[in-house]
Amino acid sequence: MPKARGVKVLGLVALASFAVMACSAATAQAAKWLVLGAAITVNHTFTLSAPGGLTLLMPAYNLELKCSNGTGSGTMLSAGAKDVGHFTFTPTGCKVFTNEPLAGLTTCGVQILPMTDTVLAIGADLVLFENSKGEFSPLHFTGEECPYASLYFFGGTIRALVENNNTAAPVLNTSIGQVDDALTVGVFPVVLDAKIVALLTTAGEVDKAFGVS
Repeated sequence: MPKARGVKVLGLVALASFAVMACSAATAQAAKWLVLGAAITVNHTFTLSAPGGLTLLMPAYNLELKCSNGTGSGTMLSAGAKDVGHFTFTPTGCKVFTNEPLAGLTTCGVQILPMTDTVLAIGADLVLFENSKGEFSPLHFTGEECPYASLYFFGGTIRALVENNNTAAPVLNTSIGQVDDALTVGVFPVVLDAKIVALLTTAGEVDKAFGVS
């Protein structure tokens, strides 16, 4: 693939969760945040991590981005009929691998920059990440010998199944995604394979069960 700079994707209502994420959440079907099984009436905070690692599958580029972990935090906001929320998430320890003809670590480094203004719909044990500005965080491939374009943008949407819902450690499982989902890098579909663990940090409510309705 020829070297290029400044590749930018616009115009899709989108998600990336594979980068530092700052999200606003709007519910679908009057879905609600729950703490101890009850709808929240005040704001609650939480942390995020991916202790099992995460992978971004990029078939069109013949690449996989493998990260050893990720860190983040967020706030669940009570907003009457429609709960909303915000969060950030940053994958850490990321490396770039190629699949064929020879699988292995590439000469490319990778840098994922902050993204902002995303929308998160919640409900029925599923969350849907979208972006109201039409683009997500930049993905930089780095290195003088790296054969890939230096800059791409995440776009599209992604679904996550809420596992261990209404427990002390609910999990956002994005592994249910498929290549034909709307998550993209550049103009090509990709799959985010991750299980992101959430933990309450609100004063006096650490270790309490929470989730979505």
